[in-house]
Amino acid sequence: MIWTKYFDNNGAVVEVTHGLGDWWIVGRRNPRSGGYHRVKTPSMPPRKTAEECQQDLDEYARRKQWIAVPTCADRHAHDDPKIKV
Repeated sequence: MIWTKYFDNNGAVVEVTHGLGDWWIVGRRNPRSGGYHRVKTPSMPPRKTAEECQQDLDEYARRKQWIAVPTCADRHAHDDPKIKV
């Protein structure tokens, strides 16, 4: 499955990522450490599946009118954490 990433109101990319243990979260990448910081809102709690997190993110982004990060047929560049989207 190709996950949809979104630009938040500050231009940061928000996406579903693996959290601690068996949990999945919605987060923003920290530019200094390269790790993720969870978007803390009751609308997007940690979940046991990435699909549940993506559903939460899609709904939240729709309500906030966030713009989806453009995707292309060749996702390799977008999936490389060294490349800033």
